[in-house]
Amino acid sequence: MKSYRLFLTTLTVTGLLLSTVPLYATNVSAASKQTASQEVETMTERESEHNELTISHIDAHVKDAALQAIREIAPNKVVELNEVVLLPDNRYVIYSKEKDVDVTVEQSGKVRSVNVQFKLHEVDPSLMDMVKGHLQQMDAKRTYTFDKITRSKAHFSNTDRYSFMGNNKLFVEVNAKSNLITYVSTEYAVNGVEKSALDTAKTAIKQFSGKDVAFDKALRVQVGSVDLWKLYDLKADYVVNIEANMGNVVSILAKNKYIAPKQGQTKKDVFAVPFYSSEQAINAANSMVQQLFNVQLSGTSVDVKLDMYTFTKQGQPSIRGVINSKGEFWQFKMLETR
Repeated sequence: MKSYRLFLTTLTVTGLLLSTVPLYATNVSAASKQTASQEVETMTERESEHNELTISHIDAHVKDAALQAIREIAPNKVVELNEVVLLPDNRYVIYSKEKDVDVTVEQSGKVRSVNVQFKLHEVDPSLMDMVKGHLQQMDAKRTYTFDKITRSKAHFSNTDRYSFMGNNKLFVEVNAKSNLITYVSTEYAVNGVEKSALDTAKTAIKQFSGKDVAFDKALRVQVGSVDLWKLYDLKADYVVNIEANMGNVVSILAKNKYIAPKQGQTKKDVFAVPFYSSEQAINAANSMVQQLFNVQLSGTSVDVKLDMYTFTKQGQPSIRGVINSKGEFWQFKMLETR
């Protein structure tokens, strides 16, 4: 069975995914939609809080550093620098006249980040063909169009990525150094999901939550070699992730089982003393884990961190579950094979 560790630190596609994707798909993702502009505040904030200048107000070495940073990631793009914003910590954010480029530079001339938005004809044809080919391989029945393509390089975090955005909330991230696709997400109508995956998700959520849940939204998500169908209701109270190729459940969440801490209490207060011993946790989770993941928990070692119980055994996938204050599991996630 493939390892899912690759999904551990990827960014989320939408805010819904922060709490609903498998453990290996979180953070996901926050990284997936973050760009090097994370150090740059929004235009509205800048207008009200920071000093706005023009390019003539800054030293030549700062302007030259900005232009060099742009040329490094967009050598064929014609750029005219125009507006400059001085941030409270004395960094400059320099914008192009067309507002399709921004560069954050320290007064010393050290570049912190650069972001460039491309028109379609400005993108390297081989890169565009590679992305289109991957999407067609993913689903040849769909038509994909792009409405925004950017490249973001953050010198402070040593990241350099292309982002392709388009119809059906399409988002593709490409590592600009390796030219490898690292993340893909696109929205589907629920009836556009493979029937076997949809049936598996419906059965799993009924087993786990005790409810007949009507899924309202669906995403197809790829991170590295992991390929998922994500199905959820409007509020993301019920979420199931299905491995697209194998058709098996990899995570599930049912918020009808969630119990929030009492007012004034924290999770640390509620679970300061483990709710279950290892043997009790295995007994409480085993039947449902077998139904959902076809994994037997007997003989597993159990790691406990507050409300999270991780079941590990050599030669089979690790399973992580989250309990409520009554000891009921309301989340399960498959991690990886040991």
